[in-house]
Amino acid sequence: MTAINPYLFVYGTLRKACKNEMSIRLFEESKWIGYGQVRGEIYLQDFYPVLTESESGFVTGEVVELLNPAESFDWLDNYEDFDKNNTESSLYQRVTRNVSLENGQNIETWLYLFNGQIDGLRKIETGDFLEEIPQKSF
Repeated sequence: MTAINPYLFVYGTLRKACKNEMSIRLFEESKWIGYGQVRGEIYLQDFYPVLTESESGFVTGEVVELLNPAESFDWLDNYEDFDKNNTESSLYQRVTRNVSLENGQNIETWLYLFNGQIDGLRKIETGDFLEEIPQKSF
């Protein structure tokens, strides 16, 4: 059996500062690695951000190392509306991407990439969900 990559990049409501039920659970089940950036853009859909691929922008987030990836991904996939048996109709795709940590190190992590249309969504120009959204809204 192949080991699951334990690293996850979070850029929205799962970030530590959000302090909601799911972000608290994530940080109880993981080890914080550091802040990082990934190529892409984020847009606001309702109260949460969606990440899209782009070579022209960067998205800021945090990298964690899941202590038990298989168990954590069960509830994370559900939370992110990702169904590995029906990926085409999932809201997000769980994919691996290279993340640049603030210490200059690069690390391959999982992240949830939006699987929908961005037409009509507001782009978060800074690439950092927490800089633009009041934390009380989580």
